[in-house]
Amino acid sequence: LPLQWNSLVLNPTLDLLNSIVENTLNKQDDFGELDANHGLIGLMGEIGEYSDIIKRHYHYQLGDSLDTDHICEEIGDMLYYIQVLLNCHGLVMEDCIFSLNAKLAKRYPYGWSRQGADRDKK
Repeated sequence: LPLQWNSLVLNPTLDLLNSIVENTLNKQDDFGELDANHGLIGLMGEIGEYSDIIKRHYHYQLGDSLDTDHICEEIGDMLYYIQVLLNCHGLVMEDCIFSLNAKLAKRYPYGWSRQGADRDKK
């Protein structure tokens, strides 16, 4: 069943994320469309850093446990660049979350199913 977003309070946290981006993004230079490139390349770099943590733990067996503090830091960096992309395209996180919810509610009306997951296979 679709999640009932009206019972969740997202705005304060998302507003904080947007404020962080607005206060730390370079505004001295007008990069125009390059801001979206910066957001995309930054996001890809952070995904790479996260994947390196996973690779080192599971494939190289370095360390006894996953470094969740480091993972939290990298996911925070990913959120930063996602917010940069949202701002570049004039979007807000809530709209993307609602859109995702609608898409997944249609695909999985009763929760996850193999049929929903295999919908593109013929």
